[in-house]
Parts: sequence; structure tokens; C-alpha cells
Amino acid sequence: LLGCETICVIFLNILFCFADKFPESYENFSNQKPCDPDRTRSSLARATFAQAGHLMSKGYKGTVDYDTFWSLDPRNQPERLLILYKKYRSKVTNTKKKFIPWLFFVLFKCTWFTFTAGVLLTAVFAFITISDPLFLKLIINAAENNYPLWYGFTLVFTAMIISWAKFSIVCRSDFYGLLAYLDVQSILMNVVYQKMLKLSASAKVKYSAGEVVNLLSTDVERIRNFWYNLLDFIYTPLILSICLTGLTFTIGINILYGIAVIIAFLPLNGFLVNTATKCEQKQMDLKDARLKLMTDVLSGVKVLKLYAWEESMRA
Repeated sequence: LLGCETICVIFLNILFCFADKFPESYENFSNQKPCDPDRTRSSLARATFAQAGHLMSKGYKGTVDYDTFWSLDPRNQPERLLILYKKYRSKVTNTKKKFIPWLFFVLFKCTWFTFTAGVLLTAVFAFITISDPLFLKLIINAAENNYPLWYGFTLVFTAMIISWAKFSIVCRSDFYGLLAYLDVQSILMNVVYQKMLKLSASAKVKYSAGEVVNLLSTDVERIRNFWYNLLDFIYTPLILSICLTGLTFTIGINILYGIAVIIAFLPLNGFLVNTATKCEQKQMDLKDARLKLMTDVLSGVKVLKLYAWEESMRA
């Protein structure tokens, strides 16, 4: 019975390597471009990013242009993301109890699928990371106690499979994190540009074009980088807790010295982060003033050239 179950499991794993045929009438793509292969390939092909091999081969043989790429996934298209943003933002702004970090929750609702998938894969990767020292311990134990040769080969082969799985998981986690990063960038840039187009004449006097450019180039970048680095905020304490737990069982009470050193450096790290934040904020204020001054100078030059006032200004 166990042999039959093993054969069935192996057969199912082989079947997972093949994807069902994707019907062309499932979705109507107006641009007639090929569908996103990440939605039509098998699970093994998606885990190994097999669709990138064909694209790299085509780029090696010739020029890769816009028509070469496949169509964007409907979940990541700017039109859909902007509709979702306006929908969730209207729900937040219409509520009686308004809270300050509403933008974070609205962006999370717009990108919850990719962000949640990245978080789950990051957690799985953190737990799989501890397999390396465990397998190393088993291999050393097998070599010291003269275990059978097949036992050592089994350990090495299993460690290789787990290492490949770990690499695939971390790549997929970064992929989902990058998707959420780009979705947030698309939403914020669309919102800022639409707001700029709707500004009145009095508001345009208050907010110059230089400040808007700085808003797009600096503030949006900070928010999207924060969204991408959220995975590290989840991975770092998780892997730190796992490592400290393992070291506690290995070296015992001596782990407290390491924990004391980590806690001692926390105030220093906080001071350095606060100092860097203040310096960056001051730099952004100076950059805003510089861009506003440059915009005013260029506007003045444009007026001089438009009315041909160069000679009168020289006099």
C-alpha cells in the first residue's frame, strides 16, 4: 500500500509539471498580444521563471521591442489599479471615523494579493533557512559514525533539493514584492498627475511644477521603496527569532550575551536613523526651494523672450 501511494504521489508531481491548454476565448485581449505566461504556465515553470528563457533567447538573437513582450496581467494594469484606489479611498473618506494612515490601508487593499503572497513566501523561506545547519549536522554525524553510503547520498540529495526550493521561493517572493512595488508606483503617479491637472490657477501659484516633480521623484520613490522593504521588516525579526531559538538549544545560557549586545546597539541605531531622517528632510526642503526658484527663473526668461523685452531690460 505504501508503494502504491508513493507511485501515485510521484505521478501527481509529474502531472503538476504540465499546464492545461489555455483557451484563446477565455479573455478577449484587444491588442492581440500574447497572454502573460505567468498565468498559463505550469507551477514548475512559474517557479523556475521558464518564460524568461524564451525572452532572453530572442533578445540574444535580435532586437527586443515593445511588441515582443506579452500583455500585462489585468490585475496589474494601471486602469484597474486606479479604479480600485478611488473605490477604497471613497469608502475611507466617507466614514465618520477618519484615521491618519488611511493611505497605507488603501494601498494595501489595492495590492493585497501580491503583497500577501510575498509575505507568506518570505515566512516559508525564513523557516527553510534553518535546514542548512541541520543537514550539515546530519552529514557530519553520518561521516563520524560510518553510516551506510546510501544514507549520506540521500542527505546530500535532499539538501540539494531543499536548497533549490529555497532559491525558488526567495525569487518568487522578490517577484511578488516587486509587483507590489510597481503597483504602488503606478497608483501614486496616476493620482499625482490627475491632481496636478485638476489644480486651479490659485493652487498652481502655490505649488510650482518643480515641487510636483520633486514629489514624483522623491516622495513616491520613498513610499514604493517602503512597500518593497516591508518584506525585510517581516523576514528580519522572524529569522532573528529562529536563529536565537536554535542558538539557545545549542550553546545554552550564553546566548544572553549576544542578546545583550543586540539590545545595547538599538539606541545607537535609532539615533543614526533619526539623524539621517532629519538630514534627508532638510535636503528635500532645500531641493524644493531650489526647484521652485529654477521654475520661477525659467518662467521669467520665457516672458522676456515672449515679449522681446531683452533690449529694454538691458537699458
